[in-house]
Amino acid sequence: MTRYFFNIVVRRRKAIPDPDGDELAGDKGATAHAKMIARDMLERRDSYKRGLEHWAFEITSGNGRLVGVVPFSGQIRTRRKSN
Repeated sequence: MTRYFFNIVVRRRKAIPDPDGDELAGDKGATAHAKMIARDMLERRDSYKRGLEHWAFEITSGNGRLVGVVPFSGQIRTRRKSN
């Protein structure tokens, strides 16, 4: 297991560092975790500041390697109309 950090970036500026991180099985698991958390935050966006669509997770491994960036805007789900 590797420790990954999910720093929040707002408009390409690091805004909220993740001091603790989470232990996950690999890079793919860390990316999936970031997408899940971003979707959850967007679904409950009334509890958070406005403008979440401008946020992103910058995922780094425990040794500081950049794993990837997950923009919240890419996680917005559209509701389907029922027929």
